[in-house]
Amino acid sequence: MVEDRGPQMLKGVRDPVTLYRVVQPSGVRSRLDAAAGRLTRFVGREVELATLVDRWERAQDGEGQTIVVLGEGGSGSRGSSTSSTST
Repeated sequence: MVEDRGPQMLKGVRDPVTLYRVVQPSGVRSRLDAAAGRLTRFVGREVELATLVDRWERAQDGEGQTIVVLGEGGSGSRGSSTSSTST
């Protein structure tokens, strides 16, 4: 929960910036948790997601697995790994 503090002038910034004060923590751990239920499904990543789910299931069965997910910012690498664990 936040409180709108209105537009404020900040040193080194030409235009006013709207500030918010955190009044109560939300309890959400990440931006993906906050967006849960509002994110669109991945398109064209079926093979990659199936591989992640398979490795996750193997790990749950006691067969150790290591997965490295690499991607530039905005490419969906974090979301795809999060999506695979919630499948």
